[in-house]
Amino acid sequence: MAATSYDHIRTRIENEMMDLHNDDEEFKGWIPLSWCVDLLNTEEDVRAALDASETKWKGCTSRLAKFVRDRAPCLFVMLVYSSMIELLEQFHEKDIGDACFPLEVTFQRTNRSIEGVADRQVKLRFPRGTKPKDAMSLFSDDQWLFFAPKLCWTAFDDPPLTSKHKLPFITSLEKFSGTEFSIVYKISIHRDYVDMELGDLEIASDAEGHPYVAVKKLLPNSLTKDAFTSVVKAEHETLTMLRKLPAKHLIKATAFYKRDDDLFFLFPWAQHGNLRNQLHGLADAIRTLHHAEDSRMYRHGDLKPENILYFNSSANPKTLKDHTCCVLVISDISLSRTHDKSTQFHSKTKMVGGETIAYAAPETELYPDRATSRRYDIWSLGCLYLEFVIWLLYGIEELDRFGREIHGKFYTIIDRPETLQVSKMEQAKVNPEVDRWIENIKKDPRCTTAGGSKQTAVSLVVDLIKERLLVTAANPDPRDPDPKGTQTVSDSGGRSYDSGFHLIIRAPTKIGEGFLDSRVPDAGKDERAYVLEVCDKLDTIIQDAQNVATTKPAGPHNSLNDDVQLGFPELPDAGSPTHIEVLREWIRDCDTHQCLHSQDEPFLPTRLLDVEEHGMKRSRLICDTTTLPKNAKYLALSHRWGSHPKPGVPDPLKGKIVCTYAKNINTLKQGIDAADLPSTYQDGITVARELGVQFIWIDSLCIIQQDKSDRLDKDKGDDWKREAEQMERVFRSAYASIAASCASSPAEPFLKSRPERQCVKMQTGNTPYYLCDTIDDFSEDVEQGELNKRGWVLQERALSRRTIYFTEKQTYWECGEGVRCETLTKTKNSKTTFLGDANFPNSFPDYVKGKKIKLYQDLYERYSKLALSYPTDRPIAIRGLERRLRNFLGTRAGYGVFDVYLRRGLLWQREQASLQRIDFSNGNESVPSWSWMTYAGSIRYMNVPLGGVEWGQWENDVVSPWKDYNGVQDGGKAPNSALKVLVRDILVSVIEPSARVFLDEPSRTFGRPFKCVIVGSSKSSQGQVDIRTTYYALVVTPLSGQEDRNVYERAGVAFFHGYQIVWDNPGVEGYIY
Repeated sequence: MAATSYDHIRTRIENEMMDLHNDDEEFKGWIPLSWCVDLLNTEEDVRAALDASETKWKGCTSRLAKFVRDRAPCLFVMLVYSSMIELLEQFHEKDIGDACFPLEVTFQRTNRSIEGVADRQVKLRFPRGTKPKDAMSLFSDDQWLFFAPKLCWTAFDDPPLTSKHKLPFITSLEKFSGTEFSIVYKISIHRDYVDMELGDLEIASDAEGHPYVAVKKLLPNSLTKDAFTSVVKAEHETLTMLRKLPAKHLIKATAFYKRDDDLFFLFPWAQHGNLRNQLHGLADAIRTLHHAEDSRMYRHGDLKPENILYFNSSANPKTLKDHTCCVLVISDISLSRTHDKSTQFHSKTKMVGGETIAYAAPETELYPDRATSRRYDIWSLGCLYLEFVIWLLYGIEELDRFGREIHGKFYTIIDRPETLQVSKMEQAKVNPEVDRWIENIKKDPRCTTAGGSKQTAVSLVVDLIKERLLVTAANPDPRDPDPKGTQTVSDSGGRSYDSGFHLIIRAPTKIGEGFLDSRVPDAGKDERAYVLEVCDKLDTIIQDAQNVATTKPAGPHNSLNDDVQLGFPELPDAGSPTHIEVLREWIRDCDTHQCLHSQDEPFLPTRLLDVEEHGMKRSRLICDTTTLPKNAKYLALSHRWGSHPKPGVPDPLKGKIVCTYAKNINTLKQGIDAADLPSTYQDGITVARELGVQFIWIDSLCIIQQDKSDRLDKDKGDDWKREAEQMERVFRSAYASIAASCASSPAEPFLKSRPERQCVKMQTGNTPYYLCDTIDDFSEDVEQGELNKRGWVLQERALSRRTIYFTEKQTYWECGEGVRCETLTKTKNSKTTFLGDANFPNSFPDYVKGKKIKLYQDLYERYSKLALSYPTDRPIAIRGLERRLRNFLGTRAGYGVFDVYLRRGLLWQREQASLQRIDFSNGNESVPSWSWMTYAGSIRYMNVPLGGVEWGQWENDVVSPWKDYNGVQDGGKAPNSALKVLVRDILVSVIEPSARVFLDEPSRTFGRPFKCVIVGSSKSSQGQVDIRTTYYALVVTPLSGQEDRNVYERAGVAFFHGYQIVWDNPGVEGYIY
């Protein structure tokens, strides 16, 4: 290595750390051991670096180099980064390597230097001239960047990690699911910091081999600390036992760790989610759980689809008896209990209510004070199997309908007043709707062979569900008798079965004579089965189905899998009768479901375009809609205005009526020929007429525009200002909105030919089917389309009850039930559903507080990236949407900030290189500097952990502008745009790398000192000033010319440490404008 090796290493470290500091995500803030090892290469390289470090070493550097390579690579890198390389010899002499870190150190000042006493009572002497804050920073900040803990299965009483520990995660936490008692996150963990032992299961990993894991955070809910600890300890014991069981269909926890007072379990990530397949394997897993080898018997207690995970199998495909590469694993076994006397004690707490009601057995309600039987799990299996059959036969929409019709319970509680009972114990029966569904399924042609004389495998499974699983009569005594035999269910060859139930997906298969009598239990057996019986019956059904399937092929009408999409192989021409009929069907279907709620009161815009044919296909502008019926329907057109043509380029809109002005409004009232309108408007009128809607609202025609080319224009933009304030109601009350997504300007039609779709026709018997290109991409075609990059369109989409999008490739429909494609597919996701909610934001109050925060922040971040023809529209183009959110949250709001989330709303930062201040001097808007609406450019919110911030301690540092306001808020403003704050001095330069300051305009020269306003702090401070505490702050500077009045403007935001803030001087009251 060259003589400059030390400088080379230092530069590499600084570059790496700069990357970390440029991203304020906590999960990025650590350096893995492998990076340190790769950096140092060989022992000779380390020795060369030590020799080049300009440090006077007492001894030979060879011994130090060996120490670094073998035992202290991370320590060496840390010392180089902290400019404390002189300490390396002391660490070597005192035998302190990587394994000893992190260290707890106390400091004392001597006459000559600073001494640190480590937790092993070892003194470290810092070089003369070392600043106290640098010495403390080595152990209070720097060491945590280099010594992330390895996560493994630990004893419950092992000491916890602290909030300073950097966990070895390499992606951000992605919330996957949550209940009152736990939250599950998906995250990627560094491969060197976890041991994944999955046997034949394939580990879900990223491209670099870092595994994905599920992090389960336990929540105490309303339990006391001791009760919560007891519950989690019991779960830890159960998971410890499960790690020893051989069944691969039971989840094996990977790690357990504590962090301060929080408790976490780590599980392998199931890359294929919750699939309802491999029914026999699941039953066998329950058998293993109920009859463990240690002579104790366990139950699960919360079987449901969400707790059944789907893994790829890493085993040789030739050894898999079901010819699949997946394994279903039962998870969330936190409710599992040893089935002995202790169960009776625990059952009275019902495991703090963790059972899921939808799949709970009747005895949960009938015998609430008794311990839960193992046959509780059998009822849950019956629920799961029946749902699986419904999904298999009829699809997910019918499964959803089934769930609605049974109202979330598979049984009902009944009273028998006509029957004399010794006790007043209630009785249960199977939900009548469940019985009705079962009877209808048995009539399905797929449940009988041709002629209806024989049952198929599907029918036999339904019989098993009805007669042996969903049976309300079950011995309430927790001491279930042990059924005969505990052997593993096996085939004639003695091989243990773990196959899925995938063959039932095939066409109905014929079962041999006498099968039902010999295999399916007698109806006289009116008590719920035990798990061994369930395994035996499923085993027999599957084997017979396989035998028949291999000797008699299914008919041609069932040769396709159930998931083949029905739809158009070639899309109809846009605007053709077939295309219009699809649109009509979407509307008719939407009119029948529950996503549309009645409006509070009928509303019509000030003006509408009447598109009824008046002799010559003329339309006319209605300027007084009060004369129309209150329930009149109209469509709202969302379109791009386009840009003016470049000099020398012909204007395609020349001679067309594009806008309504004061000078031409009378002409429009008399009537307009279709040929006089731009192509986009013509297509909008065509769609309205074809859908039977008489009126359409087009902003450029229904709002009088300011004619800047006419100095005599009387309007001066006044009508637009009035109409902009009611834009919310215009789109909210429209019968539907139509979005011209594929039209770049009004001159371009949106009913135009689409790209040819590639497809191949195949024939089976008399039935043709097609293999086609997948063209469904709502995100790319709509959300990332040019129209949706416009600022006004976000509000139009969110406030519309339902929208039809005309894109380059196909047409999409969006309403509260999800997104439909012209190919006849349907999709749904949370953020799309949130924006496409027909009653936006109807679903908002249902979310937990954290999700509400994330959704509104995502909404504003998305809006900030959108373009506006006039930057001064920034606070206006989202005002209607902000008003609706404000009303649903029951709070006050303005300038992009909600009073209920005031402090989080203030902690926004630029996402791009710089923001640009908007000049509002020529308009009626006045936006304060603490609002992101005062800038043009994209923003994002600071990475402030949910639930991890102390806000109340600083309530006097930031006072809400709505604090003393009791009036009715109508607009999107605050009564007083000044934010009353407590301003503090800081001891940090904005160019200091560890400062983590984000200025809104980095290139701007202020010429005045920076100060800070503390908005919140990390909870670890416990009310004390602590150098380890993170402070979330606004960076402010005196307003030019107002220095003596304590008037400030916002300059940015920052993450500060305690030593970077001046605490000796009291804060000064001031105002941010």
